[in-house]
Amino acid sequence: NDEKMADGMSGIVAAAAYSLGVIGGERARTRLTEMLLDPRSDVRFNAATGLARLGDRASIPVLLEMLSIYRDHRDSRRSESRQLAIAVSGIAAARHLLPFLSHPDREHLHQALESLCESREVPPRVRMDAKASLLAISAAD
Repeated sequence: NDEKMADGMSGIVAAAAYSLGVIGGERARTRLTEMLLDPRSDVRFNAATGLARLGDRASIPVLLEMLSIYRDHRDSRRSESRQLAIAVSGIAAARHLLPFLSHPDREHLHQALESLCESREVPPRVRMDAKASLLAISAAD
């Protein structure tokens, strides 16, 4: 029962992180930056996604974590659909953030997106989203 309660709280905090990213503003940005250090991955991922929407480079390390969800091996603790959702959200967040970044910061995200495009271990949907993001970014440059 305690485990169900903890899962419920994690979901509430993750939803709050998502909402703060939509609302924006300096107070939201400050709270989202704190949430990047949360031990719960869903909270960190939503905080990074929100910060990316706000153009905040503090989101980069967690976005890279999201974009590498398939890199080493499939995470047996997460379902395939959850891994897919994390990767797709990470790609969308990176796409929002990239126009705000200088070249060195852009390069890390660009490489992570290219890695997703090239890997045969990654589902086709993820590869296509990563490739579309890279094309959109190239067209905007």
